[in-house]
Amino acid sequence: MKRVFRKQTRDDFITRIERLDPAYAKLVASTMVNNWKIAKLIAELGGAEFHAILQPVAPLGHPNIEYLPARGNKTPFHVIYPLIQEIKEKEHLDWIHDFTDAFDVKEYIYIDSCHVNSRGNQIVAERLSEVLQQHEYSKTLNSSPRSIPPLFTR
Repeated sequence: MKRVFRKQTRDDFITRIERLDPAYAKLVASTMVNNWKIAKLIAELGGAEFHAILQPVAPLGHPNIEYLPARGNKTPFHVIYPLIQEIKEKEHLDWIHDFTDAFDVKEYIYIDSCHVNSRGNQIVAERLSEVLQQHEYSKTLNSSPRSIPPLFTR
């Protein structure tokens, strides 16, 4: 019997999340965190630090979005972000930084549900600067690259 697999589209993804398929949402969240873990390992092999940022999005936090079209009260972000936050806490992943509250200001920041104006970029840059200062980013600039284990060679 021959199986035919259809490529999943963005609409398929959103439909599954909107139906609140818990198993699928958990898979998406764990895949995101696992991808970050791989990126962190690769960065560390090169002698660098890795910091993952859970980016701010209009549907979460308390930003001023009164001027944006209403999108309903359930988005994929409402389902997936809490699962990522749960993994972060459970596994004590202090290199994942939650910026979902970064735009909780009275100013207009968003130009749509996820893109921001120059003030939004400034806020993120300031928060990122704080994170890097707290984690002594300058140490990594002087560290030497580590050898790559056989798993990552050809």
